[in-house]
Amino acid sequence: MTSFYRTLLFIPTTLSVVIVGFIWRIIISPLWGIVDYPLLGEKLTALPTITLMSVWQYLGIPMVFLYSALLSIPSNIIEAAQVDGASDIRIFFRIKMPLIAPQIGIITILTFIWVFNAFDIIYALNGGMPGPDYATDVLGTMFYRTFFGWGADLGNQNLGAATATVIFFIILLGTAAYFAVVQRRLKVSQL
Repeated sequence: MTSFYRTLLFIPTTLSVVIVGFIWRIIISPLWGIVDYPLLGEKLTALPTITLMSVWQYLGIPMVFLYSALLSIPSNIIEAAQVDGASDIRIFFRIKMPLIAPQIGIITILTFIWVFNAFDIIYALNGGMPGPDYATDVLGTMFYRTFFGWGADLGNQNLGAATATVIFFIILLGTAAYFAVVQRRLKVSQL
């Protein structure tokens, strides 16, 4: 039964973004879907709806990383802690969590980078234009519109390049800050 749930959680990751966008468009359609409210048509609900769709699609990759990290923990360490009388909660926070911390770090960095590449699901749902009152406009869609143009608007390669540079530096600074914190922790723990 466990393998069934793992497969069920990982299947959305294997789907194309266009298919995911189409499936969710049908599911949340006020006309023939299960929701009687225009989630993508309202300013307050458009971006959270797309965020939940993206989380649903990409949940499988972090799940596989964390599951493999938990499986790689030696069972004799867990058994020794149980013999010493440690509770399951204490085993998780004192033994398992520190041992899977590097994988959590990798997942954090990858998710941080993927967030700034969130162009695909928004484009699959809304086309090149952001949702109502630019509610679903992220840096990726802004880059696309400014660099390539959209509709009657011509593209501005200079503004598009500036947007891409901003995206690059945000990712660079976020990743560098994370590694600075992680490396400091590793140095302290190695002493």
